Amino acid sequence: MIISAAATANDGRFRVSGRVLDDHTTQPLSYAIVKVLNLELWATTDANGIFCIENVPQGPTAIEVRTLGYITRTLQFNLNHNTDLKNIRLKEENLSIPGVEVTARKRSTIGTTTYSIDRTTLDHSQALSLNDIMSLLPGGQTVNSTLMDDSRMALRSNSGERGNAAFGTAIEIDGVRLNNNASMSETQSASTRNISTSNIESVEVIAGIPGVEYGDISNGVVKVNTRRGHTPWIVEAVTNPYTRQVALSKGLALGHNAGTLNFSVEHARSFTDIASPYTAYSRNILSATYNKVFRLKGSSLNLTAGITGNIGGYNSKADPDAFRDTYQRQRDNQLRANIQIDWQCNTLRSGIFNVALQAAFSTADRRSENYTNTSSSSTQAYLHTISDGYAIAKDYTDGMGTGSIILGPTGYWYVRSFNDQKPQTLQLKLKGEWTRRIFGAANKLTLGAEFNSTRNNGQGTYYDDMRLAPTWRPYDYSSLPTMHNLAVFLEERLTVGPLMIVGGLRDDITMISGSNYGTAASLSPRFNIRYNIIKGRKASLTAHAGYGKSVKLPSFQVLYPADTYTDRLVFTPGSTSDGKAYYAYYTNVQRAIY
Repeated sequence: MIISAAATANDGRFRVSGRVLDDHTTQPLSYAIVKVLNLELWATTDANGIFCIENVPQGPTAIEVRTLGYITRTLQFNLNHNTDLKNIRLKEENLSIPGVEVTARKRSTIGTTTYSIDRTTLDHSQALSLNDIMSLLPGGQTVNSTLMDDSRMALRSNSGERGNAAFGTAIEIDGVRLNNNASMSETQSASTRNISTSNIESVEVIAGIPGVEYGDISNGVVKVNTRRGHTPWIVEAVTNPYTRQVALSKGLALGHNAGTLNFSVEHARSFTDIASPYTAYSRNILSATYNKVFRLKGSSLNLTAGITGNIGGYNSKADPDAFRDTYQRQRDNQLRANIQIDWQCNTLRSGIFNVALQAAFSTADRRSENYTNTSSSSTQAYLHTISDGYAIAKDYTDGMGTGSIILGPTGYWYVRSFNDQKPQTLQLKLKGEWTRRIFGAANKLTLGAEFNSTRNNGQGTYYDDMRLAPTWRPYDYSSLPTMHNLAVFLEERLTVGPLMIVGGLRDDITMISGSNYGTAASLSPRFNIRYNIIKGRKASLTAHAGYGKSVKLPSFQVLYPADTYTDRLVFTPGSTSDGKAYYAYYTNVQRAIY
């Protein structure tokens, strides 16, 4: 590395420039990201590998250089004049690199306990599901991964906090939160088995107290970054006794400096019984991400837009070893789209100003189908009434089975039932960051607002033949009101030499129109302090303390409980004038609070 000086800048601010090259071929690397750590200043290299960052404050400076497919490099120096870093060489990241650590690396740049996992680590561990990264964290256990096991992520315990699995770990993909609050069949954190692991570039795990930017959490945050930038064709295949996975990805550098387009296609299939590999879960994922950096006078604007779709699910119908004409099928289709604009202005004398605007939408189609055999030697009464009072049963041969009570058949028959869920989430987020140096200390002020809207457009549980439906009541999920959440947050981070102090406050306001819950608000203060007692390449010692409060939004399963029905037989079975039997029941309905 060669550093040369140019003309001295004004007001203690200088220019940092350089060129990024491939260490082996010495060819320039375009679209590499160059970032001034702790100051949120960044730039990207052009077609010739050249970058330039203006108005970098004087003092100790750390420059991080990273690009897809190469090992991230950090340069540290004391900045007191315009500096040209000349040729910065990056080594290619591949499986032949000796001495790879197949563990998560601890980070210390944001003031809380954080681990990072890069692409090389994921390749060596052959992760099939995002859940597999848990084995890479301290104290994690290695497991034989299978997509049939839809276990959820929990950084502190497997069962969640206080036995409630809804208090799970928050998961973000390129800044977009996976939201499972609209699900009516579970109170767990979001499923990860429909996330492609072949398109992941890095994973960051915040196991400590996260900043106030992150809401709707109680058990840590997992941030997933997908591949962005120019890459060759990449073909990947992973197999174990229970799962097969194959993926194809490519990063295209569009002509005339038009940005990059990354796409990935993946197919994975997992089963539980090697001797009879028919009952299986499959996922088929297609994703595309467009990225473009606009270089403006005195500022930069980064545009990112992405879309991901999955078609898959569980199916046991093809299993010849299963009981005849009995099976389970479940769709697990999902579509996510997002767009983000990051604007950086570094011409202000008072510091560097960054603004990020993000919008995201996700929708899922999760319909399960059960086909089971049923038998009975005597007539059974199936209750379907949803109102208070007396009801007299009808024989299942009368009409289409729309009565309040149906007298079921005797003998042997099949019942086909469905559960239809279509959760949808809309997310909007606006965040501003002001970074500056004050008397040698790095100061960062963050102010932002976030809006989330969640609902479920599913039909709920229903049957193809109501005459054969057991005791059951219809519950249409699409009739439930939408849950809205508005949050504002403010955070201050101060770094003075080895000391970092981070403090902030978040206010969440939850609104449910047409519900007795009305509007609820909750404040979440969070505080972290870190001091590097010893910092070196061979040894380090850090003292860290923190305090925080977080709020977990309720799931629809808890927020909108179904009505409770109490059924009581008031007349013994008898017969009508035409000889048909009847039952009379009294039903009491206890309404749920919407």
